[in-house]
Amino acid sequence: MLSPCALGGVLDAKTIPGIRASLVCGSANNQLGDPLRDDRALAEREITWVPDFLCNRMGIVHCGNESFGRVPDDWEIERHLDPDWSGSIPASTRRVLLESRRTGAGPGATADALADAALGEVHPLLGHRGWRIVEGLVSDRWAAAKPSG
Repeated sequence: MLSPCALGGVLDAKTIPGIRASLVCGSANNQLGDPLRDDRALAEREITWVPDFLCNRMGIVHCGNESFGRVPDDWEIERHLDPDWSGSIPASTRRVLLESRRTGAGPGATADALADAALGEVHPLLGHRGWRIVEGLVSDRWAAAKPSG
């Protein structure tokens, strides 16, 4: 297994041919140099790639909840690791990899498509908050913004 955990962009046309692992799963953000090309290249080499936002999502869950304080043995946090909950990391990863295998699309493209479909579902408490966030980012031209520094 190869686990990129600190630096993004490390999986690209130069590095993928040299990978000798059958699984790539790590927490670094934006691991692929070119999301479409490199997702496809890993799949063509029969290397299973778990998209970063699937396996590193506990960082986001934790950050999202920490402003509310901590609870020992918090079941709301623990269920994200429970393979029996359909929204857990193991279940979501399994769903992405099975659908990727079924369609022949790479796991990155599959995870993106499933995430887009989930955005269309009404959250029982938050309504269409996900779409409102995306629309806000688009209207603010977030993707076109240049990083400072």
